[in-house]
Amino acid sequence: MNPPAAPIPCRQGTACSVGWALHQAGLQRIDEILSIAEGPATVVEAFSEAASDEQLEEENLKLIEAFPETADTEGRLAFFSGAFDVAEALGFSQAEVREVTDHRLFKLAHYARLGLAAEQAKKRAMSKLQRAPAPVARPRPAARAEQAPRQSREAMKRLSKSGSIRDAMGVDFD
Repeated sequence: MNPPAAPIPCRQGTACSVGWALHQAGLQRIDEILSIAEGPATVVEAFSEAASDEQLEEENLKLIEAFPETADTEGRLAFFSGAFDVAEALGFSQAEVREVTDHRLFKLAHYARLGLAAEQAKKRAMSKLQRAPAPVARPRPAARAEQAPRQSREAMKRLSKSGSIRDAMGVDFD
């Protein structure tokens, strides 16, 4: 409340000036009390800012310990960009994420981003698999076990016709 710029003229000169002086003294006293009341609030605010700065620095060190890429500016921007994207994808607002100072929540966002990326990769792989044509069964060559008796029989026929040592070596007597 602003006092009038000039005292209101009154009929009793001294009584009016005394009243005006008391009024001004009261306003000055109220201003002093208000300034005294603001002192502790200023001190509390300064302490909370210092504690907040200290806590932020501590959380930052823990985040760098968990994710060394956040130590430099580029890595930090990439990390927080990913964290903000995941938080937004999960329904958090930008304002809510900006209020977070706990490094554990950023760890959670990082691993949530990895999990979401893995889920998306799985979906892409499954869709590719479903679109791929069915595999065609290729005929396999006859097994070695099936070929051995046949080759031995043929070698025996040749041996009976030719009688050569070479044909005799091809016969399996087992």
